[in-house]
Amino acid sequence: MRKKFFYIILFLFVQIALFGQKNAFVEKREHLFDQILFAEKLLSETEDFNNNALVRLKIIKNKISYRKAIVETFNKEISYIDEKINSLKLEQETLQVELNDFKKEYEQLIYYAYKNKSAYNKLMFILSAETFKQAYKRLKYLEQYTIYRKRQILSIQQKSRAIDKTIVELEERKQSKLVLIDNRLRESEVLEAEQLKEQQAISGVGEVLPEIESDIDSENKSNDLLDVSMNNFLDDINEIGSNAKATSEFGSNESNKIISEKFLEKKGELLPPVEKGLIVNTFGENAHPDFPNLIIRNDGIDILTVSGSVIRAIFTGLVVKVIDIPGLNKSVLIKHGDYYSLYSNLINVNVSENELVEVGQEIGIVFTDKFEDNSSILKFQIWSHKEKQNPQDWISEF
Repeated sequence: MRKKFFYIILFLFVQIALFGQKNAFVEKREHLFDQILFAEKLLSETEDFNNNALVRLKIIKNKISYRKAIVETFNKEISYIDEKINSLKLEQETLQVELNDFKKEYEQLIYYAYKNKSAYNKLMFILSAETFKQAYKRLKYLEQYTIYRKRQILSIQQKSRAIDKTIVELEERKQSKLVLIDNRLRESEVLEAEQLKEQQAISGVGEVLPEIESDIDSENKSNDLLDVSMNNFLDDINEIGSNAKATSEFGSNESNKIISEKFLEKKGELLPPVEKGLIVNTFGENAHPDFPNLIIRNDGIDILTVSGSVIRAIFTGLVVKVIDIPGLNKSVLIKHGDYYSLYSNLINVNVSENELVEVGQEIGIVFTDKFEDNSSILKFQIWSHKEKQNPQDWISEF
């Protein structure tokens, strides 16, 4: 009985796990489709401008990566269903073998029962016992034999129903697989169309390559200026102690060490600085995959979003600097214990220096370049003391 109970519990856990796995595929696809829709919205914002070929190419590349990921989820789910089908087939074969064994055994029982069906024979079997004790045992044997035979009949019926259920589930799984294969083919066709757009965008970039090189040079200069400014800020904060009073007030609630530990605990799960966005420039020195000579050095990440997007604090902290940086509009630096988050290319900043902010609190609006490429790009950085961190290691997905 305990063994049977164990198998029932195990079966339930397996089914829950399989159901969760199936949901994970669907949820992943829904998220990716949502990202594609957002990318298309970004493309629509920039389609009327001529100086945005590189930005548009980055958006298209993101769309292609999302589309590839969608196709991959279909491949994984199809493989999962294949495994389930094979498992069901094995289960069906095992059940069939067991059923055949039961049937043979049952046939023998029926034959024996037929030979001894006479009540007279049963009575004689009991009465021929040499002692009363032996007669009692023979009576119990016949009772148990009858119960056993009924159980055999019930077991055969249950095995037969289990096989029927397995066959139905197999057919359902096969149909699901066919639907998934059809969806995968459609997504693959869309992916090919997206890759064609990418080639067209690359051609468009090639036509204005000198202008793009000039833009990247300007961007690298802005990044250098931001790097110098950040180091100066941190020198002022850590060595001169220009924000000692505010830091002391902040520390009255929680010490630097506690805040730093809490910030570190959230690594990989910190709130993104914008609700929806595409990362178009990653951390470090990056060569463009189609134009290896185009190198962008970045101490953080560049997040492309829609016009008017609200920028928010990724964690509770203290605003230590609000400053104008040439080419990057306003920048806000927030201290989180021994960590710092920097938000650049903002307008309408609504926080001030020495102000405590909560996680998710609005700190400003991303600037939209209406006269160039109509892009809205947040330059976002995370520092530990004076060490630059890769923000993608810290924040959760959009």
